[in-house]
Amino acid sequence: MCAGIGDVTAAFQAALKSDAAIKDGEKGDATHELMWEKSIDEKAHTLTSDLESDGSVAIEKLQSGLRQLVYVVLHTSLKN
Repeated sequence: MCAGIGDVTAAFQAALKSDAAIKDGEKGDATHELMWEKSIDEKAHTLTSDLESDGSVAIEKLQSGLRQLVYVVLHTSLKN
């Protein structure tokens, strides 16, 4: 997750540098721009899939914790 955030930060900083270069009058070639857009799309897709998988793991852990809590509650209520 932290690596994904670092990738997004790096991509954002690269975008800022690229925009600054374009505003200063430097023009990149179309191939470079297409590669850059593809790179951003790939990173965004990777980040999205990482977030989805992390969310799935979190939900599974919550469900497991709730199951264990049910056992504890039942055990203590039957004990009394």
